[in-house]
Amino acid sequence: MIHADNVTIAYPFAEPSVESFSAEIRTGENVLLLGPSGSGKSTLALAFQGILPRSVEAEVSGRLNVFGENPAAKSITEAASQAALLFQDPETQFCMPTVREELAFTLENLRVPADDIEVRMIEALQFTGMLPWIDARIDTLSGGMKQKIAVSCLAAVNPEVWILDEPLSQLDPVSRETVAALLGRIAADPDKTLVVIEHQLNEVMEWVSRGIILNRNGQVTADGSPGRIFYSHAALLEAEGVWLPAPAEAGKKLLRKTEITTAALPVTLREWETFAAAHPITEVLASLPQPKQGGEPSQKPPVLEVKRAASAYGKHTVFENVSFSLYPGEMTALVGANGAGKSTLARVLTGWEPLKKGTVYVNGQDIAGLKPYEIAKTFGIVFQQPEHQFLMPTVEEEIRYGMEIAGWCEEDIVQHTNELLIQFQLGHIRKNHPFRLSQGEKRRLSVAVMVTNNQSILILDEPTFGLDKRNADALFEVLEQCRRRGKAVLWLTHDMDLVYTKAARILALAERTIAYDGSVEAFFNGSMDLEKIGVRLPAVQLMRLKEGDGHA
Repeated sequence: MIHADNVTIAYPFAEPSVESFSAEIRTGENVLLLGPSGSGKSTLALAFQGILPRSVEAEVSGRLNVFGENPAAKSITEAASQAALLFQDPETQFCMPTVREELAFTLENLRVPADDIEVRMIEALQFTGMLPWIDARIDTLSGGMKQKIAVSCLAAVNPEVWILDEPLSQLDPVSRETVAALLGRIAADPDKTLVVIEHQLNEVMEWVSRGIILNRNGQVTADGSPGRIFYSHAALLEAEGVWLPAPAEAGKKLLRKTEITTAALPVTLREWETFAAAHPITEVLASLPQPKQGGEPSQKPPVLEVKRAASAYGKHTVFENVSFSLYPGEMTALVGANGAGKSTLARVLTGWEPLKKGTVYVNGQDIAGLKPYEIAKTFGIVFQQPEHQFLMPTVEEEIRYGMEIAGWCEEDIVQHTNELLIQFQLGHIRKNHPFRLSQGEKRRLSVAVMVTNNQSILILDEPTFGLDKRNADALFEVLEQCRRRGKAVLWLTHDMDLVYTKAARILALAERTIAYDGSVEAFFNGSMDLEKIGVRLPAVQLMRLKEGDGHA
């Protein structure tokens, strides 16, 4: 059904993104395409659908057929009805201003009869729980809500092949669980084929039947049952920085401490229960990550104080009566459901959006009285869409720019730029345009730019989106260094596994205000209504609870 033989893909004036890729994907298979950031996964997704090179310029060699034909040679209507693609960045695939118009436009282009459009539109929005927003403007929705609308568009098309480029990455844990279950229903249909690119693996492993692993050159290094290749290629996957499901990661650590051998690592919670039962409970618990300790409360004055803040878009109140402080040397995670207002709050804190009510104090000064350059000296920011903050034509110039306007000498600029290019693994693409990078590479660049100056408050919106494990670990090493130097770090995230191990404090935004402000352990100990906040227990916590039950 999808047949690739020695496929190599190169964008203009660049080294190949995919090199000698060969694989055959059969009808009814549910395939996970895994690899480090920049390994060509999204490029392959574009090629499978035919968008590349039909609409995206690239040189493709080798043989690629979908349903027996080159997908790029098919008409757009024929290709889309057979194999539909969810883009990594859902904003790039929207054409119309409202949700209703977007879905209608999708179906009209497939020549769906007018009488059927409304029915299919409603069914698709019910599929993702987005029907209440059918008349909403897409540009007013959160990143996660946009992602659900994009999934709705695929559901309306109902193709034979679903190509999903990080379908869960921007969803809150409750929505992620729901959408993963819905995709599981599609995966159970023997006439449907799913090709999934995803870093959030815990939810998809229930229905993924096969894994194809790419190395950094876009070459296939492993292909087979996920549990088996996670076990047999563990060292390679670790070296390449590929994420594993939490049960597989813990299982790998557990096997290193014992003499027991196995044919496969556990990839689901059910498999973990069986796997862990064969090991002593002390060793099992030692293999699981521990929550980060909060430490003693800071004795220093806050660098940021928010007092009774409120924000609104027209008549719609985003949040109100929000009060909290950030202190030097803190690592704080801001969590909440899609649409709760986390990104809006971040923009308010940094002066990008005005307050409706309340006050934000930065080092004791009302932010309303500060000029933009004064705010920029205090805040380092990573946007949810990093390309929104890029200004320069190359990666290297983007990193240099902040140091140049700060008046650094050329020798120091060159030295620090080279250090950051190495640290964030951007050296090989230093002359590339930032807009030509993968999502993970864009994210790494935006963080590298953020840490070039000595701001006292760092705010990162979904900083690990698109990052492989090696780069996510490197990012948090940098943030931890910043924290030790006395900076306040606030990061917005839906990844509860990272919150559990990396944050010392949690702020939870729910029901238009701060619903929780405290330690990580207290947040996950069972006293909070996590459903109301839009989160779930981290996978490692569930594994710990199951382990306690299994050895009771």
